[in-house]
Amino acid sequence: PDAVRRFLREIMTAAQLAHENVVMAYDADQGGDQHFFAMEFVEGTNLARLVKEKGPLPVAEACDCIRQAALGLQHAFERGMVHRDIKPSNLLLSKNRVIKILDMGLARLQETEDGPVESRITQEGLVIGTPDYLAPEQARNARIADIRADIYALGCTFYYLLMGGPPFKGDTPTEKLL
Repeated sequence: PDAVRRFLREIMTAAQLAHENVVMAYDADQGGDQHFFAMEFVEGTNLARLVKEKGPLPVAEACDCIRQAALGLQHAFERGMVHRDIKPSNLLLSKNRVIKILDMGLARLQETEDGPVESRITQEGLVIGTPDYLAPEQARNARIADIRADIYALGCTFYYLLMGGPPFKGDTPTEKLL
């Protein structure tokens, strides 16, 4: 039941976003015991795969990718959402050279004027995100992460695009976080 609840919240979160730089969520349903949702098909590749196959990007191309991702994140932020897992593999580059943010599965709705929003997508008490791109404050307490954590992750992603690897070395997630 908890997983289904989180799944439905993810769909509702994704459905609130309508922006050129965010993958669109179209529909959700259940077939027997299986829950599923339909989202925009983006023909292209994610930035992690692109860098792995072709090496670091030229500066102008990396800047354009990050600029587009920032526009999508701004759209989400204006709707009260923080992605919390920005990384190269969650940024798709379409055949038309448009960046699309995907995987709103870790998204969290920000507090509103009426107080905190209780529709968190992930379980409380867990470190949420990918260690290579995780802002220090998010590692300490994912519940307080705001748009600055997404900007930090976008900066780490920019580094990856330019250098071909994450900014911090470490063999384990803990070493990376430290």
